[in-house]
Amino acid sequence: MDDYQEGDLVWFDPGIGYLLPGEVADFSKPAQVITVQALISGKPQNFTLHNLESVKKRQDLGPNGFEDMIELIDLNEASLLWNLKIRYDKEMIYTYTGSILVAVNPYKMFDIYGLEMVKKYEGQILELYH
Repeated sequence: MDDYQEGDLVWFDPGIGYLLPGEVADFSKPAQVITVQALISGKPQNFTLHNLESVKKRQDLGPNGFEDMIELIDLNEASLLWNLKIRYDKEMIYTYTGSILVAVNPYKMFDIYGLEMVKKYEGQILELYH
């Protein structure tokens, strides 16, 4: 079992069947109770958990996430999706996983699709990778 300190970043399941990112607000090792704070719809909410098996430490992805998810140490579904969400929220819709490009549809146009960008690459030979 991990020891937790106030401020530790964690993944936790508050009983909804999937992991959420949160931060330890309080931990009582003798009582085996942890209080985790998470942002739900932009508002901080505390969850008191008695099942410590539903809590796991997580990696800090920083304000912009990782451009290449191969750099993630905490490699699981939750961290991959959270990294994509962080980047999507910052309008960084392209993220690599090694040589694989993951694109999240922003449902809006960016300047990168304009005529200026087309002219920049017009007539150039693009390298293809397998």
